[in-house]
Amino acid sequence: MEQALKQIMLELKELKQGQGLLVEMNERLKKVEGNVAHLEGSLNRVKDKVESVDGTVRKIESTVNRIEVSQTEDVVGMLKISKKNTELETDYINSRLTQMDKRIFQLEKRVEY
Repeated sequence: MEQALKQIMLELKELKQGQGLLVEMNERLKKVEGNVAHLEGSLNRVKDKVESVDGTVRKIESTVNRIEVSQTEDVVGMLKISKKNTELETDYINSRLTQMDKRIFQLEKRVEY
C-alpha cells in the first residue's frame, strides 16, 4: 500500500509538472497570438500605404499624360504661328522683288531708248 501511495504521489507530482508546462505553453501561445495580431495590423497598414502610393502614382501618370498632350498641342500651335509669319515674310519679299523687277525693267527700257 505504501508503494502504491508513493506511486500515486509520484504521478501527482508529474501531473503538476505537466500542468505547469501546459500553463507555460499556454502563456507562450498567447504571446505568439498577440505577436501575430500585431503583425497583421502592421501588414494592413503597409497594404493601405501601398494602395495610397498606387493611387498617387496613377494621378502622376495622368498628369504627365496631360502635359505630354498639351506640349504637343503647344508645339503644333507654335509651328502654325511660325508658318504664318514665314508666309507673310515670303509674301512681302516676293512683293518687293516684283516691284524691284518692274523698276529694273523700266530702267532698262529707258536705257535702250
